[in-house]
Amino acid sequence: MVNEVESLWDELCDLWALQRGQEDAMPWRAWNRLVERAHGLEQRLLAAPEGPALLWRKVRAGDLDPYTQEKVGWIFALDAEEMLAAPGSTHGHPLVDLGPDDVIIEPCGALVERETYPQDWPEGVDPRPVSRIGGQPTRTNLPPPKGLDGQPLAFIVQVDLGHEVLNHGESRWFAELDLPETGILQLFYDLEHDVRVDPGQPSGALVRWMTEKDLSRPDWLLDHPDVQEIADGEDLLPAVTDTRHPASFDPVSVSLSFMPSLGPPPDHLDEDQYERFEYLVRLLAAHARHRPADWELSRVPVYRAADPTFPAALPSSSVRGLGHYDLRVEVDETREALQKFLPLSDGDRHVLLFDIVSVGNLDGAFGDDGHLEIWIRLSDLRARNFDKVAPILGSA
Repeated sequence: MVNEVESLWDELCDLWALQRGQEDAMPWRAWNRLVERAHGLEQRLLAAPEGPALLWRKVRAGDLDPYTQEKVGWIFALDAEEMLAAPGSTHGHPLVDLGPDDVIIEPCGALVERETYPQDWPEGVDPRPVSRIGGQPTRTNLPPPKGLDGQPLAFIVQVDLGHEVLNHGESRWFAELDLPETGILQLFYDLEHDVRVDPGQPSGALVRWMTEKDLSRPDWLLDHPDVQEIADGEDLLPAVTDTRHPASFDPVSVSLSFMPSLGPPPDHLDEDQYERFEYLVRLLAAHARHRPADWELSRVPVYRAADPTFPAALPSSSVRGLGHYDLRVEVDETREALQKFLPLSDGDRHVLLFDIVSVGNLDGAFGDDGHLEIWIRLSDLRARNFDKVAPILGSA
């Protein structure tokens, strides 16, 4: 069987070599036949008992060229798609084989970069969608938030939840993640507080959930003929940018793409299980990059490593989910600080509301490979009470 999968691999590499750089030069019928042959071999290699193990060895050897590495990433993504199709299927996967006590997989809303197009609106209008990292927030009926020093808090991110529901055509993910299905969720932060340092101090982070009625719209905007036309349809009304609030960072337009997130490896994993866990990370990283069953959402997150099979390629900036397991080194310390700052009642638990990476879109404000994690009690999230949240600054 080993010789058979090696032959499949060699044949597949030969086909990939023929494909390389030939998409525009080759007649389309010949190109399609070549692609179909390659896909057939990929499926056979993936279905062979020793196929996934061979691919894993090739990746770990570290000598694949970028083109071949990208192709292997697609195969990993197909493998992950089949594995994620049924609950608990990680236990039956030949190279993962981890049970529910060994691995936690939950959905997250990855913040992926969104293309923007010029719009013929008066200056200051904030047409929907308004989801973005950095820049200036959408104006609300509340004053710009300030920190303990009286200075404006830095605007970090806002998510246009109402538009995201319309964009996805359903609210299943929002219900599963206990997120509001209307309005805008905004995050402001003083760029320094961490509840692990002093749980007795205010957090330095502010989360606002603003409904459509909370958005500030001047009369001249409401009287605009295009707004009247939008009001008669199904789209959401535009708002205005809050020019009172200084922009701490350049804006990046984003939208939500729902994908799996992975919790930290439990302490009881032995060496063999940890290697299986590492393989699972590779599968999910490839799935996040390629999304074979979700073409419309096949967009690259704002910050993503170039290697499609590398663990760092898992979703970075996100709403909800399980965060970045490589940053959860001091899990016990974090849990203790959260319990002090956000005490839990029976049946309640802490959940991650935001996980925002600063490299690539916030000028590295959270340090090298740093993340800002915003935690909240699940009971508060379900009650739409965002008055108290806990920031954790994580850095590799």
